[in-house]
Amino acid sequence: MAEEKETKGSNLIQIRVSDKMKDDLQKKADELGLPLTTYVVFLIAQDLKKP
Repeated sequence: MAEEKETKGSNLIQIRVSDKMKDDLQKKADELGLPLTTYVVFLIAQDLKKP
């Protein structure tokens, strides 16, 4: 039986969103001066911190 190993480092995650959602997220990211991917990761991290 193969053991699951904890991965270290970075992992690629792909998501599919509508053009409108992408544009809305890009607008918010631009307002904050962040790249879109950084902003999306920030949103996910904030959601995971919620109790």
